[in-house]
Amino acid sequence: MDAEAPTVPEPSPARQQIQELRREMEDMDVDEGFKDEDGEMLVEVEDDGGLAESDEEELPTHEDDAALKFDKHEDAVYCVAVSKAGAILSGGGDDRAWLQPAPMGSRGAICLEGHNDSVTACGFSHQDSMCATGAYDGSVKLWDAASGRLLRTLEGPGDVEWLAWHPKGDVVLCGACDGTLWMWLATSGACMRVFAGHDGAVLCGGFTCDGKKIVSGSADGSLRVWNPRKGQCAHAFLPHKGASTDAVVMTQGAVSCIAFHPSDPDLVLGGAEDGCAALVHCSSKKLICRLEHAPTYDEDEEAGAAVVSVAFAESGWCSTGGADGTIKVWDISGSARLRCSLGAGGAVVAMAWRPSSLVVVACSADGCIHAWDARDGSSLLQLRGHSDAPLCLATAWAQDAIVTAGDDRTVRVFRVPSAELPRPPPGSAPAPAPAPRPPVP
Repeated sequence: MDAEAPTVPEPSPARQQIQELRREMEDMDVDEGFKDEDGEMLVEVEDDGGLAESDEEELPTHEDDAALKFDKHEDAVYCVAVSKAGAILSGGGDDRAWLQPAPMGSRGAICLEGHNDSVTACGFSHQDSMCATGAYDGSVKLWDAASGRLLRTLEGPGDVEWLAWHPKGDVVLCGACDGTLWMWLATSGACMRVFAGHDGAVLCGGFTCDGKKIVSGSADGSLRVWNPRKGQCAHAFLPHKGASTDAVVMTQGAVSCIAFHPSDPDLVLGGAEDGCAALVHCSSKKLICRLEHAPTYDEDEEAGAAVVSVAFAESGWCSTGGADGTIKVWDISGSARLRCSLGAGGAVVAMAWRPSSLVVVACSADGCIHAWDARDGSSLLQLRGHSDAPLCLATAWAQDAIVTAGDDRTVRVFRVPSAELPRPPPGSAPAPAPAPRPPVP
């Protein structure tokens, strides 16, 4: 580990005022193709022959509702991921990642060392055979998900903001603070593409559910749709700076969170620091609607109402979570309308919908994990355990568990039994996700 103190990642929009860095990039050709599980080419073959101690007081102590607690980290934990089998991967400000092999809590944790700056992103491959960690040292490291053995180190981007695995193949993607996205073939470490076009840090992104498109959100206020085969931007949903408050625009602030519909590869939801979220249709290049969670149009005003988390249900509903401590549930199956507003008691850090149900779960800055029935907004569960604000959440529905981690340097597993979360009776669920609709005028 370097003698110098590690660079501390600033809290997202709850990491405020993100650094916008730009770098000139040389064109890169890739001499390697890749096919996903459907046999389709993802990339065309070229023919060219320690976080400082917080000044804030810790949250009041409460009874710990966590079924498991991992406290190996020596600094705040910035990211957590869970495999299908229940392995847990986390990374933090101590420049380390920790792997809890599956099933969760069954074996001792494995320390993954090698980064020399804060580990800010992590995830498991589609078959759970590999896992990846990304850090503010500008590298992504690939590990064997069973043994924790380092497989290879991928370098090139600036500070890594996030990473995502292809849903059908061994391809890993990351977004960086220098405005670029990088995509590698994990089995060889070959760089497949570098995507350049954003004018600010790439704060969120990933593959659509079919793996055939990439969408990224940036501090420049745009959502960009990329063709992973050609490495080209297919469309850019751009902000409309200086628009009047009655104008219908996408967003006017940094796009800091993104959600991909679980079954419709064209529907993407981006949340922004101006208090709004944009629902877009990738193929038709249309803005479907703008969801006004808590809009503000004053660029000099602090982003207290920023949308910091977004999520899709399997039905025609979605949700936005704000720094104002509320979650809003929207019906997007027709004209977008607000279904209910839920109070979380603190900035909404992350949220998710339970499959085949109308239950939304979230963790908030007050240290509480919540679950609601979105049909009527009734509270189902409130679980506590963190002594400081959680920063990330991952779901493990096969294990009836929610995994959170945060500023108290711990990773906690909360059991959420299916029997405690209601499922909609036949005929009561909302309509399926909508087909492409006309753009907002």
